[in-house]
Amino acid sequence: MSRSTTETPLPEIDQLREARAAGERLAERERNLREQHRAATRALKAVLSAPEPIEDVVRNVRALVATEAARFAAEHGLGIVRAASQTFESATDGRWRPKPAKLYDPPHDFGRLTFAALCGLAPGLVAEQLETIVRATSYAAGPSAADRDAAREQAEAAIARLEDEHAALVDAAVALDPPIGLRHLEAVARRRADEARRRQLEAERVAGREARQDALDTAYDHAVNPRKTRAVELTDPPAADADPDRTDDGAGRRAKRSDYLAGESAAPERQAIERASRPRPA
Repeated sequence: MSRSTTETPLPEIDQLREARAAGERLAERERNLREQHRAATRALKAVLSAPEPIEDVVRNVRALVATEAARFAAEHGLGIVRAASQTFESATDGRWRPKPAKLYDPPHDFGRLTFAALCGLAPGLVAEQLETIVRATSYAAGPSAADRDAAREQAEAAIARLEDEHAALVDAAVALDPPIGLRHLEAVARRRADEARRRQLEAERVAGREARQDALDTAYDHAVNPRKTRAVELTDPPAADADPDRTDDGAGRRAKRSDYLAGESAAPERQAIERASRPRPA
């Protein structure tokens, strides 16, 4: 007894193999872009947070010590002069007696000289020692302050290009039939979610504005013709062209509302004319 078998034609097998290989190449391309994006993000962080080169750091240290020395002199200069001056002070018997000069005792924390006060008292020694420490320290230097902005813009542009390329690749993979499930980069997914949320909030704002306008139009209809409005509420809704004065955009009702409000100011005169035109009883 023979068993019949159905063999897949070779061309279909080749197509399946090609599709599988294309999917693998697509996934590999996505992984490469994701890794490049991680590297570019690390490079941006290094640009933003890496210390400056040694010469720039040494220059900054000298400037900082000089600034602190100037601040210390401005804050304590008069105290130093007064302490080192021999003056006179009044005694208990009403006479004046000499007050000897003394060394100035700068304010300090918990009985210890602060580093800022040390910079003010010995700026040259402090700057020299700090420079020695900086030059003996090994670290990965980033760009200088003058070049940091340009380096930051370049790194951000590289990240943006990678994100656009990766997003286009993922969108194309998802649009295939059958789709290939690839995930967007976290930054891209977050931006798209924020944009969708902004569109939703804008739609809700527009809907709320239209609802408020409808409420104003309804209030106007009640004020102008309450009987007609009540009759309409008790029956089925009329056709769209049942009321020739009503427009879809509410412009007709707004124009009628303006006429109504303007007519209200002339109501007393109109009533007086109506009373005068009535026939008097014989």
